[in-house]
Amino acid sequence: MASKNGSSAFDLSVKRGGLRPMSTTNPEIHQERRRLLIDATITAIAEFGLSKLTLAKISSIAGLTAGTVNFYFDSKETLLLETLNFVSEEFDRGVAQALKQAGPNPAKRLAAIIDASLDPEITEHRKMAVWHAFDSESRGREDYQRIRGTLDQQNFKLILSLCEQIIRQANMQAEINARAIANAISGITDEVWKEILFAGEDYDRDDARQVCLCFLASIF
Repeated sequence: MASKNGSSAFDLSVKRGGLRPMSTTNPEIHQERRRLLIDATITAIAEFGLSKLTLAKISSIAGLTAGTVNFYFDSKETLLLETLNFVSEEFDRGVAQALKQAGPNPAKRLAAIIDASLDPEITEHRKMAVWHAFDSESRGREDYQRIRGTLDQQNFKLILSLCEQIIRQANMQAEINARAIANAISGITDEVWKEILFAGEDYDRDDARQVCLCFLASIF
C-alpha cells in the first residue's frame, strides 16, 4: 500500500528474528536478507536434513514469513544451490587466503591447506552437516555433483601439485608416489570432516591438525 508521500514498502511479518519492514529497492538490504536466508538454510539442514527441509522451517529460523523466501529466491532448489555455492566458495576463499600467507614453500603451502580445512568458521558443525547432506544427494543430482566435483577436483589437483614439488625437491621420485600421498591427505581430511559432524562443537581441531602434520612428517 502506498504511504501518504507516495512511497511504498514491502511489509515483512516478524516471527523469531524481529525483522523490521524493508524497502525492496535497497541492494544492501536485499543481499543481507539473502545471506540471512542462506544461513538459516544451513541451520535448517543441520537440524532437519534435506529430506525434511521446508521453506516454512527455513523462514521460521530466519524470522521471516514463508512467502517472503520466494521474493529473494525463485524456489527452494535455487536456495539450496545458493547455499551449496556459499559453503563451497567460503572454503575456496579460506584456502586461497591460507596459501597467500604461506608463501612459495610447498611444504608450508600443504600445511596451510590442512589448516584451512580445519578452520573453525569453515568447518563449524552446521556446515559439516551441509556438506554431508549434499554429498549424500549428489549421486542423483548433476547440479550438486558439478559444484562438489569442481571443488574436490581443484583441491586434489592443488594437493597433488604440492606433493610433487616436495618429492621433486627431495629427489625422492623413485621412493614416493605423489598421487598416493595426495589421495591419503584427501582421505584424512574427509575423515576429519566426518568426525567434526558427529563430535559437534567439542571436536579438538588442534589434535586433528597434529595428526595430519605427523602423517606428512612420516612421509616427507
